[in-house]
Amino acid sequence: MTSKTSRRVAPIIALLVISLGLIVLISVFRQDDNLSIISPATSIPSTVSIQATPIPAVLTGETSYDFHVSQDQLQIALYQLEAEAHSIGWTAQSHIRAGNLWRDMGDLGRALPHWEAAILEEPSPNLLRQIAAIYLERGEWSIAWERIQVLLDLAPNNAWGLYHGGMIIAPSDPTVAFGYLGRVAVLDNDFAPVAQMVLDAIGDTQTSSDVILRVGIELARAEEWSLAENAFQYASDLYYPFAEATAYVGFMRILQGKNGENAITEAIMLDSTNPDVHYIAGIYWRSAGDFSRSEASLIDAIILDPNNPTYHAELGNTYRAMGNFLDAEVWLQTAVIVSNDDPLFVAERNDFYENAPLDRTQTVIGLAPDSELAQEIDPSALSASGWASHVRGDSASGLALIEQALIIDPDNPRALFDKARVLLETNRTEQALPLLQQVADGNSVFAGLAQGLLEREQ
Repeated sequence: MTSKTSRRVAPIIALLVISLGLIVLISVFRQDDNLSIISPATSIPSTVSIQATPIPAVLTGETSYDFHVSQDQLQIALYQLEAEAHSIGWTAQSHIRAGNLWRDMGDLGRALPHWEAAILEEPSPNLLRQIAAIYLERGEWSIAWERIQVLLDLAPNNAWGLYHGGMIIAPSDPTVAFGYLGRVAVLDNDFAPVAQMVLDAIGDTQTSSDVILRVGIELARAEEWSLAENAFQYASDLYYPFAEATAYVGFMRILQGKNGENAITEAIMLDSTNPDVHYIAGIYWRSAGDFSRSEASLIDAIILDPNNPTYHAELGNTYRAMGNFLDAEVWLQTAVIVSNDDPLFVAERNDFYENAPLDRTQTVIGLAPDSELAQEIDPSALSASGWASHVRGDSASGLALIEQALIIDPDNPRALFDKARVLLETNRTEQALPLLQQVADGNSVFAGLAQGLLEREQ
């Protein structure tokens, strides 16, 4: 079930991750460690814990709150507020001001209780939106949902509340989400296009792993990282073990500046033979700046499914991020070949040509194996070009390029590995096995992959 689903969605999210930058966790809607569906709630906590700031014994000089704020004396302004509250008690306005001061001083953890206390006194749609947004960023989706319900009680047509409420509830109750997002889609607001895309993803409104993954993909495309994490986490829990969804959880976390390594590791443990899991891991590690692990994961994905152009393109993007432009060109071109000149991959390759500082004398695609230039280039890149020719359907020319790479460097692990793969796929298993064993006995990134092929063939 999950493999077919993931094959459909992987190319979609690949378009997202190509242009990603690092942007800025809890399980979805759990109570007592049991999965539950969020139900509408319109109440807020009756008590809020606020940590007081020590009040100095003497406040000297001008004691006007506005004066201290105008002078950027935020700590003194906070002392002033707390001194007044000590005397006459807190009001909704003083709580809002105190929360704003803590926010401006970079401490949302101490701002939030003040704002929560303010909405107990005087509920405000704007303040409720601000509070809900913080819980969304934290990944505390059930609390965000509760605050949004209060917001919508006060302002039933608030587009922000309808949009985010619908997105939070979409994984667990598509029918309710359909009502929320349907209202957003017909309003003249910035949320309407994404709301419509998610409505299309929900489709028949029946909860399924496929629906939840589609919702998560659309939210990721819209760069709604926290909401996408919510969708993938819900799918991971509800349909456990669901390796792809678990891997996507880790990916969404890294895009928010969080650590998603545990989710990536768990996903691989759940299904180590799923190429999409290794693909997502490769994107995760590249986003985390660990290019070696990104390369290894994407190669794993290619070995498991060599006909998926997305994997080749993302390996090229990892090499590009590393500054290895020669290998980047080879794998981006390979993606074009494998995809039968899909315009999406052609555009990606062309972007590379336009923007990468590539020495054109070092290109290898289409070189004859006996050319002088071919003998001067990196044998690993030449071998990769040979593999690309094989994938394109010209195994004889591809093998010739790989053989040329082995003339340059007889022990080159990539060339040995590529030759073994061509031999395997052209029914020459007996010739391939010694090459795989040679690679498996080495220390290159291809050793584990070669060992996996040996185990499969023997």
